[in-house]
Amino acid sequence: MFRRSVITTELQQAIIQIGVAGVLNFSDKKINDMKIVNAVLASLLAGVLLALLIQLNVSLGKRIGPLESSFVAHLTGSMLALVIVFFRFNRGTISKVVLVQKRLMIGGILGVLIVVVANIAVPVLGLLAYVSVLITFDLIFSTVVDHLGLF
Repeated sequence: MFRRSVITTELQQAIIQIGVAGVLNFSDKKINDMKIVNAVLASLLAGVLLALLIQLNVSLGKRIGPLESSFVAHLTGSMLALVIVFFRFNRGTISKVVLVQKRLMIGGILGVLIVVVANIAVPVLGLLAYVSVLITFDLIFSTVVDHLGLF
């Protein structure tokens, strides 16, 4: 079953142009070309995974509830992260977590909120419209963060 998107073709093209401009704007970077290529490829993969993640969480949220879906998603993600950290224990610095500013650890809270919002918004807007709005405002806020040197 396909849902008609509420995003116009013009908006889709603008979003693509903004994304392409962001990928091509490496003039201020002092990184070798291969690292840039790998970073762009990893970013492309992350974009595919993000759409898949949102849709899976929304489908789960329809069956068990939006907050419960967020809990299950983050619990399973935490279990995977724990396994990865455990097997890479000699490479990481997890023990230094007690030394960092506590405000730097709110990412998990923001992740929960993003999943809950997606569970509420995607059934109404559709995946394309939701991700388009999310990415548009993410690009705007990211520009502000980069410009002001925040975080």
